[in-house]
Amino acid sequence: MLWRTSPRCAGLFSIVYRVVVMHLFSGFVLFLLMALSSAAVLAASDDAAAPARVHVYIFKQGAPVRGIELVEGDRTYAYSDENGAIHQRLAPGAHKLELRWGNALLAEINLSLQARESVQIIANLPEAGNAALISLESSSKNTPVLGGGNASVGKKADGAIISDAQKSARIHGQVSSLEGGNPIPGAQIYISGLSGSLRTDANGEYQVQLPPGLYSMSVVHPDFSTQVFDEFPLAADENLQKDIELTPSGLELEEFVVSAPDLEGGIAALADERRNTSAVVEVIGAEQMSSAGDSDAASALKRVTGLTVVDGKYVYVRGLGDRYSSTTLNGAGLPSPDPTRRVVPLDLFPTGVLGSVVIQKTFSPNMPGEFGGGTVQLRTRGLPEEKFRKIAVSVEANSQTTFQEGLGYDGGGLDFLGIDDGTRAMPAQLDSLTDGGHRLLTGLDPAEVEAAGESLPVRYATYPVTLPPDAGARFSLGDRYEAYDANWGWGYLFSFQYKNEWQLRDEYSATFGLSGRGDLVTFDEVQRQITENEINLGGMLHLGLEWGNDHSYESTTLLTRQTTDTVVRKAAYYSENDINAIDTTLEWVESQLFLQQFQGKHAFPRFHDLGIDWLATVSTASRYEPDTRFYRYEQDEQGRYAFSQEGQSNETSFEDLNDTNLGFKGDFSIPFYDLLGATTTVKFGLLAESKER
Repeated sequence: MLWRTSPRCAGLFSIVYRVVVMHLFSGFVLFLLMALSSAAVLAASDDAAAPARVHVYIFKQGAPVRGIELVEGDRTYAYSDENGAIHQRLAPGAHKLELRWGNALLAEINLSLQARESVQIIANLPEAGNAALISLESSSKNTPVLGGGNASVGKKADGAIISDAQKSARIHGQVSSLEGGNPIPGAQIYISGLSGSLRTDANGEYQVQLPPGLYSMSVVHPDFSTQVFDEFPLAADENLQKDIELTPSGLELEEFVVSAPDLEGGIAALADERRNTSAVVEVIGAEQMSSAGDSDAASALKRVTGLTVVDGKYVYVRGLGDRYSSTTLNGAGLPSPDPTRRVVPLDLFPTGVLGSVVIQKTFSPNMPGEFGGGTVQLRTRGLPEEKFRKIAVSVEANSQTTFQEGLGYDGGGLDFLGIDDGTRAMPAQLDSLTDGGHRLLTGLDPAEVEAAGESLPVRYATYPVTLPPDAGARFSLGDRYEAYDANWGWGYLFSFQYKNEWQLRDEYSATFGLSGRGDLVTFDEVQRQITENEINLGGMLHLGLEWGNDHSYESTTLLTRQTTDTVVRKAAYYSENDINAIDTTLEWVESQLFLQQFQGKHAFPRFHDLGIDWLATVSTASRYEPDTRFYRYEQDEQGRYAFSQEGQSNETSFEDLNDTNLGFKGDFSIPFYDLLGATTTVKFGLLAESKER
């Protein structure tokens, strides 16, 4: 028996098309990586022109201030965000920066920057009529900070920070050792109300100007005990000399640094996201998936409360069916390669390409209008902060499958990659007779039906094979670059994953009932041996471009494939027909998802901090199941098994399904805020999708 469930055949042209597309994709990736390497060499050759990074944080009464303008001359660089932060790349050299609120000048900061320097500036805004209190820290000890101007920052040769604003009081002195009276250079002095710290010079001296008030001071050095001075007053125009003697510590401690980076997909970042949203959500990050050893998104979601994972791949939210659940990738809807289901099988997505997974169980205005019971939001990894390369190879074995005897058959030369090389493709004669699947076999004359059957290759034999260990490989690399003119940068992330797994199962089932005499008898008895080979192959290429602080563009290309090759042998006794039979099924299924996304994020400070985010997506899901065979051998009266002559005992099917999704999304936001940092944001947007199956 022959049937076909797709309007498009999987003939020779389809096979050539698949191979050519994969080779073109691989060639494009190789060419791109070569271009990136060349760009890296050029960037390294001009390291002296690499930009410096300036990070400004603005506070008032301990709260971040939004909307403060960073200006140099007639050029406005950026406005402080909801965290009171401004992050700006600047070319090496002298810069005269200003912090402004409307027409009011809050602070003037004169810097002389070096290549690749990182500078942190903290501005504390006082009450009206006073200048801002500025503190500064730099990664370069040799960077001079030029003086002059309102609320500018000066720096002694030893690195001590001096604020020239509000020079109404001065405190100075020398830090020395109690034993011998020798000066202590490099001692750190912390003063309440002053962000950052002072550091004594080579003579152990320090000085700083402060507004009048009540202060506390701590003096710290790794070789001496810490001294603390609580609540001493400073009067207007006072010149206070405070010499400090430190006692040598009995135990010398080595200097060490503890860092806590903000990791993409880290537990801390995801906890903040869960806390800041008004919807009911569960969030799983890359860090959690890695520590739990999850191989794909479906296995990671098994631990989430309120989710049901069906068949190890389909996720239902709150027990509702696929009609009420949806899946998005970076905010865009996804097609499904399953002809009978609406949801996407999540075992198609390896955890190596995911940054986080968000499960939203309640509706919010930024969700699609078809939102029902819930949605699973997949997010791919973003650009790395620095250059990296990772290679991992794995070999796995278990006592139930590895080196055990399973079943195999003669397939194609690319089966180990999960790609059919044409061995299982529909014969050209059968494709022609059925008009590419548009014509039923019942419409053919007997001669054509016979010709169609004879065109099928004779491939029925199965034989014992020793199953090898599972094997896998992962490779990823990425980098981030900054342009010579310090106004833009770009980066990339590439990842590739391959995994080949085997599974061997023996199943037994029986049906029992009562005979006419009331005895328990066996009606049907089935013994199954299932050998399954699953091959996962996929890759992702993520490109990003940052233009200043207000514009960014990203491109994400994702290709993920899953192929299952299954051999099922079933030995059964059927009491209804009183026969013993051996049924064999050969099944090869290729599932593939290809996605291309382009997205941009834009901020327009001159238009009331208008924000525009957009996303365009083209995605195609396909399911290719060629030459699936089912055949039966029945036992005759002599106890021999012969090929069954029943019509339903010899079936061959070809299936090919394609599901295409086109989508565009645009979001607009306008913030309204005051000088105290209170912010109200109005958001609106649109979403358009087109699906074809």
